[in-house]
Amino acid sequence: MTAAGIGLFPFRTRQLLISGFRATDSGCQIRGYAPAASDLAGSSYYAAPYYNQGGGTEWTEGKQKGNRIQSKPDIQAPVDNDNNYYKVIRGVVWWLITLAWATQIFYLSTAPFSSSRSESLLAEMLAGFHLNVSAYTLGIVNSLLRKFAHLIQYSIFCLLLYRCLGGWNRWRPHLARWCVLAAAIYSLTDEFHQMLVPGRGPSLIDCGIDTIGAALAMLLVYQRARFLQRDFSDAGLNAQAR
Repeated sequence: MTAAGIGLFPFRTRQLLISGFRATDSGCQIRGYAPAASDLAGSSYYAAPYYNQGGGTEWTEGKQKGNRIQSKPDIQAPVDNDNNYYKVIRGVVWWLITLAWATQIFYLSTAPFSSSRSESLLAEMLAGFHLNVSAYTLGIVNSLLRKFAHLIQYSIFCLLLYRCLGGWNRWRPHLARWCVLAAAIYSLTDEFHQMLVPGRGPSLIDCGIDTIGAALAMLLVYQRARFLQRDFSDAGLNAQAR
């Protein structure tokens, strides 16, 4: 059907013929749109030609005002500003949680949380359960608990960093490496801070344990991503089999 032939139909028929596609017929371009209900009130709509700069005739739905034809602009999907707003709020909240976690790591490196203090607290707790252990055993248990605390602290810290930087829903190895490196650097600064605290001292072993904890956290993220991918693949195969 030619562009001139389309112009002979009533408006609703022309709208169905024109709307939603773009075609070329004898040098004429046909482009349509669906007008809003407010535009239809008190106005006359029809397909009318106007000449473009290339010399061809372009047919478009227009709104008649006097002797002029107003071409409607392309209709774009509305921007969901509320969704963007909540994304920003969630991002700020996660960064505040990460900052709070890093602050408590720094605070636990102060004098009240020294090894001797945690050992005395552990002895009191064991005494409350009527458990008597030697000083040597108590020292080993205290040391193991403190190392395990280092592992957990920096695992959570690395997970929070990974979440804040947008990698939670998928595996991003480059981002994971940067998060482990950031956790290791923060661990070095924390050990340097302990050099300035009475009763505390730096330990490269603790720094290594912190880095291992961060790496284990990223390994968990990797395994989670593999599990989700396999789960979705199995669901797709089951759907195709049906």
